[in-house]
Parts: sequence; C-alpha cells; structure tokens
Amino acid sequence: MLWILASVATVLFSCNKDEYLPPDWNYDIPQTELRTQTQVGAFYSNKTDQTWASAQGYTPELNLIYEQGEVVGEEVYTSTQDGILTRQCEWADEAGIDFFVIDWNGGTSEQGLVSAFEYYRTDATKVKLVLNYNFSHLHLTSLSGEGADFDAVVSDFKTLYASLFSKEYYYRMPDGRPIIILPGNYSSVYDYSTFIPAFRQAMADYTAALQQEDPSVDDHVLDFYIVGENTTNWVAPQINAEAARWLNANYVRKWYPETYYERWYCFYSFTDMAWQNWASYAKSWGNDFVPCIYPEYYTTEKGARSIERSVDNYVDFCNVAKRNMGEQAIILIDSWNDFTCDTALEPTVEYGTQYLEITRSQLKMP
Repeated sequence: MLWILASVATVLFSCNKDEYLPPDWNYDIPQTELRTQTQVGAFYSNKTDQTWASAQGYTPELNLIYEQGEVVGEEVYTSTQDGILTRQCEWADEAGIDFFVIDWNGGTSEQGLVSAFEYYRTDATKVKLVLNYNFSHLHLTSLSGEGADFDAVVSDFKTLYASLFSKEYYYRMPDGRPIIILPGNYSSVYDYSTFIPAFRQAMADYTAALQQEDPSVDDHVLDFYIVGENTTNWVAPQINAEAARWLNANYVRKWYPETYYERWYCFYSFTDMAWQNWASYAKSWGNDFVPCIYPEYYTTEKGARSIERSVDNYVDFCNVAKRNMGEQAIILIDSWNDFTCDTALEPTVEYGTQYLEITRSQLKMP
C-alpha cells in the first residue's frame, strides 16, 4: 500500500499542476476593442502623515527631492502639500483617468483633501472627484425611507451639495448625473427598497427648491447615478439582489485569489467567468456591473497568493474589464496611489509611467 501511495505522489508531483484543472477554466483573455468611450475612475488613497510607499519597496517619484535633475533626498509628503496634487492630476490626465474616487466619512482629513484638490488643480485639469460615501459618521441605527436616520442622510447630502456636488470638479456622467458610491451589500440595517426611492425624491425636491432661487441649477445636479460597493471577496451576486436592484450599478472592490490555488493559477479566466455571472445578474436587475481592476495585488494574508505586476497581467485584467463592463462603460481601478498592497498606478522609480500608458491605450478610445 505504501509503495502505491508513493507512486501516486510521484506522478502527481512530477506533472504540471495545470493538467488537473479543466481546460475550459484556464483560457487566454483575448484583446478586446472598445465599442464606446469608457468612464475610468481610480481610488485615491488619502495619506496624511506617512509616505505613499508604506509597504513593499517601490519608490514613488513624488517621494524624491530633485536638484538639477539629480535625486538629493527623500521626503514624507501629504496630499495637501504644494505641487503634489497638481502633478498627480497631470499624470491622471495622461492615463485617461476621468475621476479619482475618495473614501468619504465626514472627517477633517477628507474635507482637507477636497479643499486641496480644488486649490492645487490647474485650469487644464481634466480628472475630477467622486465620493465613496460611508454612512458610519452619521451613527445610524437603521436606514429606511423615513425617520431621524433618513433625515440625517438627506441633511448631510444637502450640505455636501454646497461644498462638493455643485462644484465643476465633481464628476458627472455624459447625461449630467453625478456618480456616488454607497455601501452595496445587502443588510438588514439598510433597507434600500424604501431608502433609495425616498432619497431620490428628497434630492429631487431639494433640487426644485434650489432652482426656485437660481434657475440655472441643473435638473441632474443631485440625480445620482448610484454604484453599490461590495467589499466581500468573491461574493456571489445573488446575495446582493435585494439591495442591488434599487441601485444603478454594482461592483466588487476586494478581488484577489485568497488561498485558492485555482483562483490564482487561472486568475483572469476565473475572474472573467465570475464577472460574466455578475454582469448577467446586474442586467436582470436593470442595472450595470462595474469591473474593478488593479496592476498588482500584494497580500501578506496568511496562505493568500499575490498577483504580480507585469504588462501581460495588467493588459489581461484590462481586457477582462472591457469584456464585462455594463452599458455605461464604467471601469474602476483600485488604486491610484495605495502602495499598501502595491495596487498603485502612480509613477515610481521602478516602473515609471508605464502603467499610465497601458491604462490609456487599453481603456480609452483614441
């Protein structure tokens, strides 16, 4: 018996592991041409007291001090420092990034980032802002279409109209609707079936009130295109059906192989199949699926597998996104400048502007 087991083990370990995966599960991702112009957003990491390169050894260009073309030192910088956001906006424009997504929870650092973005961007800047809105700063106990918690959300959005949604640098879709990202997971605490219709009506009523004072206020200024964010990795779309059908679109932000060998070995084809499923369910709900990609994913999670940075890998991921994006052709990139998991597009000494160039060539029409 022992020699039989040993022989089996020898055969298994002497063969290519791919032989034990169904061939239909591991296929090449074809180059996919765009049929319409995309809307591309990248998550902007708001660091305030540390370098952007907080983890794995990349050296962001903006961390270096130059004199006459020579590197003379490094510095810790913040997003509100003179010149930092200006250069990031220029690079984003080079990459064809339409908007930065900033996580918003009502904090002073987030408000400072918005102020810095407004102050340091130039007249030539094309990239704009989108909020990934978090309810937690309102300390809600529940969320439906009425009551004190509902009123608190409406009040907060009215305040944000004056400070952000009315600004020219808040990103709007071609039809004029501003994009907003909300928590998208189904939750017994968030009853989207009553909240979303009541919220939309409240925003329409407030828009009408604004127009009474200023007829130039656009009808769509608070007519949000709502994208639901799901943060559970490899979650099935069906679990979100009760919330998702009330939104305009859904996406999954956390997407990496975890500990599963097949998800790592066949990452792009497995992702393609999973996102085909998501896109199909989204269409049945009457909304869009929004792919979210990255050029690299480094994880220290025990047993988890990383996705390495390479041109081929990033091109494959761009093509998976193009194959599965919805009618509004929105694609998100996580991230612009978060080096914690090495997902950044922002130029570094090691890879320069290469991934900006790939992003534009793959995700934007000429």
